[in-house]
Amino acid sequence: MEIMRAQPLSLSLVMMNVLLIVFLFYSQSQTLTQRQVALDQIVAWQRQTDTLMAGCISKDALELVLNAVLRSVSPSMPVPVPIPDGPKLQSDDQPHRLFEMPP
Repeated sequence: MEIMRAQPLSLSLVMMNVLLIVFLFYSQSQTLTQRQVALDQIVAWQRQTDTLMAGCISKDALELVLNAVLRSVSPSMPVPVPIPDGPKLQSDDQPHRLFEMPP
């Protein structure tokens, strides 16, 4: 300890190194906390977007895309491909006539 009294500059360098280590630890912990908060916000936003987009796509189209993804992931697994029907028109249920023919 006699050397520290004889040379106060080395004592100040040791103290500065200790304070630097403490500062770096604090800075990295705050950065990690901020990144975690940002990641949680991104995940929550992505879930909301997925929920919103899932309501915009019909169930048949969603199954078609899911089957295509499953086929691309494991091509050896056979996945039945649904054949889409023609579009269902509103007039198929109740035919609309502009002019009625007399009986």
